[in-house]
Amino acid sequence: MPTDFHTAKNASVKWSDSGADEVLSFASLAAGGGRNGALHDFGVMPRPTRYHITAKIAWDTAAVIGETLRIFIREAGGVDDATATNPTNDDGTGDTALGASKERNLLHVGTIVADEAAADIPSVFEGEFVSSSRFKGPTVINDSAANILDATATNSFITITPIFDQAQ
Repeated sequence: MPTDFHTAKNASVKWSDSGADEVLSFASLAAGGGRNGALHDFGVMPRPTRYHITAKIAWDTAAVIGETLRIFIREAGGVDDATATNPTNDDGTGDTALGASKERNLLHVGTIVADEAAADIPSVFEGEFVSSSRFKGPTVINDSAANILDATATNSFITITPIFDQAQ
């Protein structure tokens, strides 16, 4: 009979412009613009339903303190569908521009708030979300009034880590 419950993290999946598992083009993401990261296949069941997300984002030009970048998760494939059909927005499954108002059916997981009025200084958000879909990927919306995002892979990236709950 289990007496303890432990949390174990699996390998992280990283999205950035280059050198990552999946592509999410931060390059010159304009103020008011949005971008979908490529959908990642998190595998067949059993897989966890809880995930940890880390988003590290820098603005390419000096941000205004308080400006934001909203982070969403888009999903596809349902619980055990073998293909990434029917994503929660119809912008496709790859690294694509976010269509107008296409974030409305996505899962909002967090917001990065610029905390320094400088360029190339990353701001970080960490949190958890629940998803039973096989395929998932991040979507970002740059709510800055005039600043584009930094595309340097070490300054702007998102990682998603599956979290397994274990009874021991």
